[in-house]
Amino acid sequence: MSFWDKNIEALNKTQPVLVKKLHEHKDDIPSSEAVHTIQAKDGNQALVLTVEGKDYVMNSRFRPIQEAVTYAEQFKDIKDYSVGIFFGFGNGMFAREIQKYGDMHVRYVYYEPSVESFLFGMHEYDWTDIWQKERTLIYVEGINEKDIRLDLSSWIDWSNMPLSEIYYLPKYQDIFPEIYKKYLQLVRDVFISAHLSNNTLKAYSYHFLRNSIWNLRRYFYASTPTAMIRCFPKELPAILVSAGPSLSKNIDVLKKAKGRALIISVDTALRKLFSEGIIPDIAVTVDPAKWFYKEEYDEYYKQVSLVADATSSVGVQLNMKPYRLFVINSNDEIAEYIFRKTKYGIPYMGTGGSVANTAFSLIDYIGIETIIMVGQDLALTGGKRYSDRDSDAYKEAIEKGFDLFNVEGYYGDTVKTRDDYLAYLKWFESAVGLSKMKNIINSTEGGAMIHGMVNMPLQEALDTYAKNEYDIKKIIDDIPYSFNDEQRKDLDEYIHSMPSKASNFLRLFKEGKEITSRAITLLNRGNYDIKEYYRIQKRMKEIDKLVSNELEFIMINDAAAKVQRKVERALKTNADEALGNDLDVMKSINELYGAFYEAAKAMKQESTNMVKNLDEEGWVL
Repeated sequence: MSFWDKNIEALNKTQPVLVKKLHEHKDDIPSSEAVHTIQAKDGNQALVLTVEGKDYVMNSRFRPIQEAVTYAEQFKDIKDYSVGIFFGFGNGMFAREIQKYGDMHVRYVYYEPSVESFLFGMHEYDWTDIWQKERTLIYVEGINEKDIRLDLSSWIDWSNMPLSEIYYLPKYQDIFPEIYKKYLQLVRDVFISAHLSNNTLKAYSYHFLRNSIWNLRRYFYASTPTAMIRCFPKELPAILVSAGPSLSKNIDVLKKAKGRALIISVDTALRKLFSEGIIPDIAVTVDPAKWFYKEEYDEYYKQVSLVADATSSVGVQLNMKPYRLFVINSNDEIAEYIFRKTKYGIPYMGTGGSVANTAFSLIDYIGIETIIMVGQDLALTGGKRYSDRDSDAYKEAIEKGFDLFNVEGYYGDTVKTRDDYLAYLKWFESAVGLSKMKNIINSTEGGAMIHGMVNMPLQEALDTYAKNEYDIKKIIDDIPYSFNDEQRKDLDEYIHSMPSKASNFLRLFKEGKEITSRAITLLNRGNYDIKEYYRIQKRMKEIDKLVSNELEFIMINDAAAKVQRKVERALKTNADEALGNDLDVMKSINELYGAFYEAAKAMKQESTNMVKNLDEEGWVL
């Protein structure tokens, strides 16, 4: 078996998407004028790259392996959960030495700016020992570099951001300065997304708990987008309507699209559409606290099907009473458990942080081949955020602590955006490269340029892709519900069990608070009965095991996010110091039990009220 085949086989276990992209490059063997090797003084081979007519020796001319060993020594004391992100990969010598350090919780990511170097290495070196370690990922300029944003989001979050560092291998930064800038921006986008996600959970932790509980009673006659797959004709395009300032210029044309396209609106665009007499086929909402409902549009809401995240605002859903409800899941283990027993399950819908990102993923997921985007400004066009509001977007951004940036505009001009919009923009550009859709059209006619999409006026897009009429209401009517009668009874039983589950959590967390308070007293005293302290530790482990085995503990854990994340980050980033200080650890655990106790109280109150409401109203959509 050739080195290429060995490397492909190993890579396929960890990066199958990259392997698919590499298949078309198997025969692209770089010439010796672009990349070759020379023999170093110690007999090992050093890699040589030719860039703009100049040769660069990427390893030591004397002792390349020793050079790699010396470079890697800086990672000897790397902490668990760290992520090292390196610019450059070369012949793998550095990577092989670097990944000798750190256990399975340490991850390493490499970004190779030279596609010629990488393809040469795939044919000339056995890298299987590197690829077989599931904690190593490789990204190559011109092949899969855009995937880094989406992939790294699962490796870097709020807890290990302080442990994640950017590095570069010798010479790479100087040889590839422009690609290095691009690499930095790609990685920084991941950090921005992780920061935004952390802020969201901390700000809305109680909302997530409340919505997760109350939305349970919405599932009896719900379905999921999995049931939508292959339900819509291939020729039927989807129009994704967002609420950006440029939406106003497309309203009159959008009215002509009803029945010719599947009109999917983000929640914030609904009021603008309703005010113009446009009723979309589907609305999408994911926000745990957003309030977009207006009573005057009650009759319109009832004609719209809703795709809602399992933890999205239950208040809105209960008021708007959608025509059909389809549930998606971003991070709700209870919804996952509930729908897992049904025929279609519940899909995770990828998101870059905005409801429009989620709607894009939805359209791709259900098999639509053509998407036409309108109102997706991703910029503060004309100093506004939304088409139906005139507030000063610049002033608002500054007051809320957002940074402002200049980015390329839809028409090749320069427009101003803010850092959260920039993160959403970068997500779109990554998602376009991974999408299965054949035609991705941006008909916003304003705002920021989204690279990878085809700019086209909405009227031209409709003339090109929306030529036929469809009975879209009938198509949606025919989509099956998730639960049969027997499964609805099981769901009803589970819902009624939640108050007693909450009571059990309350009892255990109260005990946890009490025994850790006693442990703090003993540690402060200094001279104490070691057997009593061991008994406390043993009981703490028992409590932790009892609660962690319960599905609903994830809800409790998220609801206590502010304290839980502060404690966990402290323990991760100061592991050596924390382990040596029993008193500080015990104080942290005591604080955590207190937060869990308060979250369990909220769970008890909300589940009790929800069950009462269910008993009064019965199974309703």
